[in-house]
Amino acid sequence: MDVILSGTTDAVTRHHRLPPPDFGLAGRDGLRYQVVTLGASGVRSRGRSLANGAFRDDAGLTERTTPRAAPAVIPVRAPEPARSAPRAYRLPVPERSSVVLMGTSVYTDPRVPSLPAVAANLAELRAALTGLFGEAVRTLAEPALTDLADIARSARSGSDTFVFYYAGHGFIGSDGRLYLGLRETDTDMPAFTALPYERIAQIIRDSPARDKVVILDCCFSGRALKGTMSPTPLATADTAGTWVLTASSSTAMAFAPVGERLTAFTGALVEILRQGVDNGEPVIRVGDLFAPLADLLASRALPVPQQRTSRSASDLALAPNPLGPEHLPRGEPS
Repeated sequence: MDVILSGTTDAVTRHHRLPPPDFGLAGRDGLRYQVVTLGASGVRSRGRSLANGAFRDDAGLTERTTPRAAPAVIPVRAPEPARSAPRAYRLPVPERSSVVLMGTSVYTDPRVPSLPAVAANLAELRAALTGLFGEAVRTLAEPALTDLADIARSARSGSDTFVFYYAGHGFIGSDGRLYLGLRETDTDMPAFTALPYERIAQIIRDSPARDKVVILDCCFSGRALKGTMSPTPLATADTAGTWVLTASSSTAMAFAPVGERLTAFTGALVEILRQGVDNGEPVIRVGDLFAPLADLLASRALPVPQQRTSRSASDLALAPNPLGPEHLPRGEPS
């Protein structure tokens, strides 16, 4: 590091670089300082010793002026601390993973409005997740109760990752439980005509997958995060290696703005997956999503999402990161 001697005149300040001295003083701010005196004849004897012979006895500064005497304070700063190492991420292994994207857009009950944006939700989310999960991603549009066994088989088919997504209407039954709307759902009897989320919770708990992801884009979806008014809590989010993300709280509505191609929640989620996050990594992890998603929805005066996650699940990579390095390794079977 060079040492800078500053001489101040009435008109101009001159700076001259000298080799670093061997001694200094500690200031109140924790920095170390060297003090030398500048006079009309240049750097005096101490300045010469600081310069280690850089000036002759009769030599002044390179440019002689008529300065007013003033000490020059030269800070010697400590090096900046090294940046912390980036957080680890885990790539899914497509051959041992399963992703089920389920959505209901049309309902036979005339009291239940259709949700045309759901079809686009499924298509856009499939495109985003295929980058890391490949052929493990499949879409289940307009499901029926008979599809529940197929979902369970998918959850049990792999030991690496299981992802379940639902978009549609959510209902609260007379038992206080959450029900996911199906085409034939009768709003007077959701317990018999809709998909009980408790069944999905059981599928998640029984899955051998290392990490499980549940994303719910429906009204009252926050009930998946905690117990309901029923005696038995859903407890999905308490399962190790599980991340549950919901579009709303347990009592709030989710939104599908008229004229928009996607629903509000999934639209914001897809927007972040498309644009990327500034984490310096080639992938977007589970733990990278919630904060920007909540901020984006809040900025649009939309319901704030809810989440619950375990530490292990937060490191799972969901999609390539458009803002990250170009090189992207692939998860390999071990």
